[in-house]
Formats: sequence, structure tokens, C-alpha cells
Amino acid sequence: MSENMVFYGGKKESDIKKPDGKNLDFHSRKYHSYFEGYTEVQKVLPNGKTKIEHVYTDTYRIQDLSGRQRIGLRAAYILLFAAAVALFVAGALESVGSNRAVYVTAAEVVSLVGLFWILCTLVNYLTAPRKLTIYEYRTTSVSIRRSTVTAAAGLFAASVLTVVYLLLHLDAAAMAEFRCALCLLFSAGASLGICALERKIPYREEESKEAEPAGGFKIC
Repeated sequence: MSENMVFYGGKKESDIKKPDGKNLDFHSRKYHSYFEGYTEVQKVLPNGKTKIEHVYTDTYRIQDLSGRQRIGLRAAYILLFAAAVALFVAGALESVGSNRAVYVTAAEVVSLVGLFWILCTLVNYLTAPRKLTIYEYRTTSVSIRRSTVTAAAGLFAASVLTVVYLLLHLDAAAMAEFRCALCLLFSAGASLGICALERKIPYREEESKEAEPAGGFKIC
């Protein structure tokens, strides 16, 4: 069985018939991820052609916060992320021996990927509507927790490996190396701070007021 096969109510997608009697077109996993919670229905236009419409009929997730709390939370995320980036730059761009060691730079690359992931997620987070669909919740709250943990893991590893480098090269500039290790460690702390805040945010659920269209198929 194909790993991309999707089921609707116990039936394979390819077995479900459209109103015209033809099978539904195969949808990719990405399509199902984006439209999860939506009901897909075909509408017949006056000219006889058909078009697919998507109506969100599942549960919304809403931050149980006041308007002021929502603004304060987003401001805190921006400040923590800015601190994480600034500290990373201060530690990773210092002209010291550890930043030329392969094992340290490898950890810093992981850190950079994690920080970029946080940036992309923050853009989604800051521009997302108040009521989140399943996909929007996944690309904001879930993603920000995963991205910050990824960045923090890379940053913490880079900090520890910087200390290892210092212990292996006692003739190195000890203070500069130690300063880099601290910058990377504090950067990891700032990233984890975002994750810790997000984990404490209460989300309540609200059922969609949209009824499932007749003849539609819910995407899951």
C-alpha cells in the first residue's frame, strides 16, 4: 500500500466518487496537511463547469489571552529571538581557534538552521489570525516549540564543544574562547525561553460554525 494513500471514513481516496461519478484526484500529503480540517466539495457553476471549494468545519484553536497579553507575548518572542541571534553572532564570529574547528562549526551550522527556522515560524506566528486552523496551529505553536529546541540543542552543543576545544588547546586565548562559549550558551537560553513561554500559553478550542456541505469529504 502506498504510504501516501489517504482514507476518508474508512475508504481509500481513490474509491470515493465525485458527483460526476469519477474518482477524486489523488492529493499529496502536503495538500492534506494544509487543508486538514476542511471539507472539500465540488460546486457546479452556471456554465456547467465544476470547481472545488474548501470549508473549514473542524475545531479552531485560540490563545486564551487578552489583547494586551497577546501583544506582550509576541514582543517577548521578538526580543528573545533578537537576543539569541545577537549572542550567536557574537560567539560564532569571534576570531578564535574554536570557530575554525570542524566539530564546533558543525554545531554552529545546526544552530543557524534552527535560528532560521525560528525566524520563519515567527513570521507565521505574528501574521496568523486569532482563530487558528489545524495547519495554522501546527505552523505556529507547534513549529515554534520544535524550532527553538532545535536551535537550543545546536547552540548548547556549540558551547560545550568550544569548552572542549579550550581544554584541548590550553595555549589558546582562554578568555576569548570562554566568552564565546558563554555567548552560545546564553543564546541557547534565549531560544529555550521562547519555548518555555509557548508551552505555558493556554489554548482553548472552538468548533467551527460552518456545517459540512452536502456531498463533501472531510480532509484529514
